[in-house]
Amino acid sequence: WEHTPFLTEKTFKPIMFYQPFLLHSNPGSFDLLKDLGFETFEKWIDQSYDQLFGRQRFEAMLRVILDMSTWSIEKINDLYKEMLPVLEHNHNHLTNTMLQCYNKEIIEIKEQIQTIIKDKV
Repeated sequence: WEHTPFLTEKTFKPIMFYQPFLLHSNPGSFDLLKDLGFETFEKWIDQSYDQLFGRQRFEAMLRVILDMSTWSIEKINDLYKEMLPVLEHNHNHLTNTMLQCYNKEIIEIKEQIQTIIKDKV
């Protein structure tokens, strides 16, 4: 499983609330997000750790976190303003496009279940 990109609700929570994020997930998870139509923060945050495995991955992510911990409040505010178009895109993509896709799938599954039940009666 460690070679399969993996997303959870912890990935989508910051997207919903307009927050930049790091992924402590399996390698390729940022690529999976991009494939799903989301944008990432590679312009501002080093995401190269996403291609590493094991201890190297963890240490590289820690270096990113340590670097970010040195940022001033002014830098954080400036970066957030720069990131806002990406944050808005991701939020809108999640709430409009992605949820509509899943709602459509849920409706199709419900219809299939209703068909199965009707056939059994």
